[in-house]
Amino acid sequence: MSHRAEPAYRSSATSSCEQLGPLPHQVRTEDSILRARALYEEVFGADQEQSIDATRERFEAMLDRFPIHPDVAIDEVNMGNVPGLRVTAPTASPRRILVWFHSGGYILGSARGHRSLAAALSAATGHTVLLPDYRRAPEHAFPAAVDDAASALAAVLDGDLGPIEDVTVGGDSAGGALTLVSLIRRRDAGGTLPSHAVLVSPLLDLTGVAQSMVSNAELDPAVSRQGIRTIVAIYMRGTDREHPDATVLNADLHDLPPTLVQVSSAEVLLDDSVRVADRLTDAGVTTHLHIYDDVPHAWPLFESFLPAGRDAVEEIAAFFAREPQ
Repeated sequence: MSHRAEPAYRSSATSSCEQLGPLPHQVRTEDSILRARALYEEVFGADQEQSIDATRERFEAMLDRFPIHPDVAIDEVNMGNVPGLRVTAPTASPRRILVWFHSGGYILGSARGHRSLAAALSAATGHTVLLPDYRRAPEHAFPAAVDDAASALAAVLDGDLGPIEDVTVGGDSAGGALTLVSLIRRRDAGGTLPSHAVLVSPLLDLTGVAQSMVSNAELDPAVSRQGIRTIVAIYMRGTDREHPDATVLNADLHDLPPTLVQVSSAEVLLDDSVRVADRLTDAGVTTHLHIYDDVPHAWPLFESFLPAGRDAVEEIAAFFAREPQ
């Protein structure tokens, strides 16, 4: 398979834009939420150029504004022929690994763009974070992203990157779907599974028929029913959108590791999370669902200034610290 190589990085992102650190203490949480929503509007707003290249550029520019502590080490890594980045906070163990699949609807996003979130997760959890740069549409249609995600997770679990003590896995938005599918493929192959899984604002239903698609449409600046249709057209390319590797709510979810599901009350994917939490519980999986109030889609991305983003990162760390049940 062919991939675009990423350069090696160390220390903070370089950008001509102002970096997005914490707001002054006196600024209310509501203002932080408005700030995050405004950033999404700059990327996905109806008045913006809608081409894939332009949207990719705006999304990466937004993510580049999030700070990274200068002591965080970032270097290239290969996971089962999938390139990516390894992000290690000073207190993180190289033998405790979190594989994190980035968001972007299978079309946008990159390992590079998620360096700031990965650095925060590494510092909070004590895990080294691996960010696979899975193949994206339209250059690579379904199931390329799924194949890469499964390959990357398997390589880590099989010790291809070195000795391991613990492996956890997670992702935001489309990365949440890739988390579940990679777990299912690993389970079906009979391999050892990660100890814990995290789904943040997971995109699990490409049919776009959930009630929250309508009820939260005016509240969500990042995801829409039309956006789901675009994913189906560009990523699925004629494959049934109800395929369980795409609409993961249709998949068999038994025998998966304890799973934390985080979602916002104000996003169109709310019902995806509620339904998958119910399905996981029905399948006998230890499941924790936390619905955060009013925050935007995949809000941990904004943890540098959004209190709820920091709370979500800390909740993930606390979840990993629990013994699997």
